[in-house]
Amino acid sequence: MSGETPVTGPGLTDSGVHVAYRKRTVGTGARRVGTFLTAAVAVLALGGTHAQAADSTNLGRRYDDGLDTRLSALRLRDATAALGYASGASTVGRSANDAWSDGLSSAVFGLFGHANGGLFQLDEAPAGETDSWLIAGRSTDVLPPSSNTRAVSEYLPFLDVDDMRLLVLAGCYTANPGVNGDFLAMAEEKGIDSVVGFTGLVSYPATAPAAAISTTDYAGNYFWGRFSSHAAAGADVRTSLARARTDLVTKEGVTHGWDRYVVGGAVADPGAVRLAPAGNGQLLDSAPVATVAYASLAALPVASTSRSQGPGGLSLTDVRTTAGTSYRMTDDGTILDAVGVPSTSGDIGLSIAQARAIAAEFLTAHTGTPLLDWSMHEERTTDDGSGAALATFTWRPASSGISGPARIDIDVDRRTGAVVYYAATQPLTPPDRATDPISRADALAAVAGVVDTDGARVEATPEVWDRAFWLVTVDRGLDDGFPDVDQLRVDAVTGRIASHVTT
Repeated sequence: MSGETPVTGPGLTDSGVHVAYRKRTVGTGARRVGTFLTAAVAVLALGGTHAQAADSTNLGRRYDDGLDTRLSALRLRDATAALGYASGASTVGRSANDAWSDGLSSAVFGLFGHANGGLFQLDEAPAGETDSWLIAGRSTDVLPPSSNTRAVSEYLPFLDVDDMRLLVLAGCYTANPGVNGDFLAMAEEKGIDSVVGFTGLVSYPATAPAAAISTTDYAGNYFWGRFSSHAAAGADVRTSLARARTDLVTKEGVTHGWDRYVVGGAVADPGAVRLAPAGNGQLLDSAPVATVAYASLAALPVASTSRSQGPGGLSLTDVRTTAGTSYRMTDDGTILDAVGVPSTSGDIGLSIAQARAIAAEFLTAHTGTPLLDWSMHEERTTDDGSGAALATFTWRPASSGISGPARIDIDVDRRTGAVVYYAATQPLTPPDRATDPISRADALAAVAGVVDTDGARVEATPEVWDRAFWLVTVDRGLDDGFPDVDQLRVDAVTGRIASHVTT
């Protein structure tokens, strides 16, 4: 957007606004970004020349269609600030030139918003003007494509962004190649240690123009808040993503697409990169050691334990094993989730059926209930470009065709046969079941009163998690090259819209 940009450092409070302003001009090369918040604890001043380099820069905003990523940017900003990074966040959009310059000075660079393969929308312009974009580009694209578009390919290999420890591309299809290039491949080519992208649709809250940031802690914003919390506690990128995945399902019963992450990068094991202690990118040349097959988590020798807080303040014990697998356990001994290291090379020896058998045996061993008590909710294979080859399975209890308030997710490495992700989730509070739930027609009518359904593909599924609800998906295809999908929860008891997310 044009005009003045408020600039703040860490801190989200309800009073004490103290912001510095600068005029946005194309190509200033400024290295500090800002946030349009209610407050700031510290102010990062901007001028016409480079200020002290920001170690962590995070960009989010509320887009005109309601997609609201501001809280994601703030959460990663605050987490990295707590680790010792000089951290900033912008929640009002960023010009292409400024965002590209941000990358030069950032050890952690988080982008949260609308995206597609090789394409990320940094800002929206007023009608008649041009939006701002960051694209992946190709090796031959070494000059800015236009005044409103910059490319990762413009960075000099292993010079300009070699000190970037983590690049987060938190938008739809950012792990996939597109007509504008391949973000993951280009980030690796330029020397970025670790880069996170997504192979499918991902959802953030859809909000009204005046929505308070504090009301948007769900869907993608909750996922990145939990990722930031785990990273600040010392977990590596792989474990932080996996635990955030578990935490989101515990809270809402669905992943909103955030389980489709891919971790790439220039180091030998990009998933092993940690943000603590604070620092720039570094050479990590130790080869990753993949998790080998094991019968149960109880069979793995314990290396260390610590205490942590899970979703909703749940008290947990974190266990790290000598085999490299880590897991979180509740006070009654129940395993919440486990994370291992997938292999990235070698022959893929397991069929989907063989992987399913391994996962089913693991499920029975760790839940203590027979497989007959569960119904297969989803299964898929993943060969995502990072080298990992996984089979992913989700089971839910089912009654009268409605998925019940529990879920098991298991990822099996199709090379080693090891379980590299396991989560047994259920709502934090007993579900409020509807004795006389509203009908599908009533749910669709409630949705039609909130979003445009004309010409869209509309699906409605009855669900139970923390309460009974209809999950209604409205898919309008592409809008200016971006997937245009809304998903709404309609409370089956009251008929009200409980939440609204969008891509």
